[in-house]
Amino acid sequence: MNIHFFDFDGTLSPRDSLISFLIFSVGRFRAYALLMLISPLILLHQMGLFSARQLKELLLRMCFKDWSRADLQKLGADFYQQFLSRHLYQDGQKILEKIGKQGDKAVIVSASLDWWLEPFARERGLELICTKGDFDNDKFTGRLATPNCKGKEKARRIKSAYELENYQQIYAYGDSEGDLEMFELADECYLKPFPIEGRKSLGRKLKACLKLMRIPQWIKNVFLFVPAFFAQNLWHSGVFPDLLLGFLLFSLLASAVYIMNDFFDMERDRLHPVKRMRPLASGLVSKRMAMLSWAVLMGTSLGVAFWFNVHFFGVCCFYFLINVAYTLNLKRYAIIDISIIALGFLLRVFAGGWVAGVPISRWLVLITFLLSLIIAFSKRRTELAQQAGGKTRKSLAGYNLIFIDVSIVFLAAVSVMSYIMYTMSEEVMLRFQSEYVYLTSFFVILGFLRFMQQSMIFNRTESPTKFLVKDRLTKFIILAWFASFYLIIYL
Repeated sequence: MNIHFFDFDGTLSPRDSLISFLIFSVGRFRAYALLMLISPLILLHQMGLFSARQLKELLLRMCFKDWSRADLQKLGADFYQQFLSRHLYQDGQKILEKIGKQGDKAVIVSASLDWWLEPFARERGLELICTKGDFDNDKFTGRLATPNCKGKEKARRIKSAYELENYQQIYAYGDSEGDLEMFELADECYLKPFPIEGRKSLGRKLKACLKLMRIPQWIKNVFLFVPAFFAQNLWHSGVFPDLLLGFLLFSLLASAVYIMNDFFDMERDRLHPVKRMRPLASGLVSKRMAMLSWAVLMGTSLGVAFWFNVHFFGVCCFYFLINVAYTLNLKRYAIIDISIIALGFLLRVFAGGWVAGVPISRWLVLITFLLSLIIAFSKRRTELAQQAGGKTRKSLAGYNLIFIDVSIVFLAAVSVMSYIMYTMSEEVMLRFQSEYVYLTSFFVILGFLRFMQQSMIFNRTESPTKFLVKDRLTKFIILAWFASFYLIIYL
């Protein structure tokens, strides 16, 4: 017997079923009002700073807390019968019917809730692994009883429920990075297996464009706030709002750069096990839509930047030009590629300095450049160790693990020594009027050790931004460093 694992949202259904369920349950106006109300948290989720589980629990708690189990099951069944059953991929339904006739086993593995997935699975004789709500005395608590069934949790739940070695062939069907771990369990994988029928909805187009913008990468632009923070200027009149606007403009420009890079790398990305999920490489976004998005983002960011601050505008233009050179040619050359990545972080710091109207210290320039090189080297190291970039990144021919490990250790040592010298310099102690700045060095040392451990032992730094927001110990170290520095120089 064979076994087939199907994701639901985006694979069997073109829609996000949770949003559709909210609209069906509370009405379109109230559902959109709730989404607007929590839009800052949605942005934080896109940046990786607020988990999908927290966001889902918040929405469910706002709408359904204290509802009875029976009422929610009935509402889910009504939603399936009256709406969801009419909005499923027809080709997907045919595949499920064919699997049933062959005597194979089909399993839905989804982060969506059992309230509406159970009627779907029961009607078709499918087995179900999904997220479940938590009930106390048959009243919904507003929390989830199980972890959000996505990514590693999908693979864990599958291995817990089935002895996969007992099946002749294992098939997996999915549409996003959240299905990669499920794909790793399968003999054959199908990404976005069913063609989109009819015109894409406005919501689907918007979701694809947001993914194309790589909003989680916006966290890199926090470097704009660094000069004002160290200059003790962050809360001066008008500085913080200006920095927020600068952050938004630089983020839009960075998104335009990512779209340009994805456009030119589209064919190579299709050969990569993870990058093939990107909207352009997977076909979720057309070339025309990508170029339109690029033009809007470029025009908006540079146009408003010119009006906002001419020096900031100059930094943005230079950032764009070096990334054009990187995309078209320079990323092929080892050392040059990571140097441009590091220069990009430096430009963020200079942009923040111009916006805040504060000078950039030589210490800040040096330490930012060193830290950025370490991040870039760690990214290349993970690509080499996983052998995921051999066919898609030419510059990897100029690296090997020994060279990268030695470089990371060397740069980390120089970075730590530079930071310690900075905190113990007379200039800094006089400016901050404190001789205790050096105490923050302990967190810096721990941070470097943790990052090198995750890079050299576990190979988890191919996406440094994702690592920084997901690794709990690293987040704790960064927050502890920030809190200690803030207490020393601001209070």
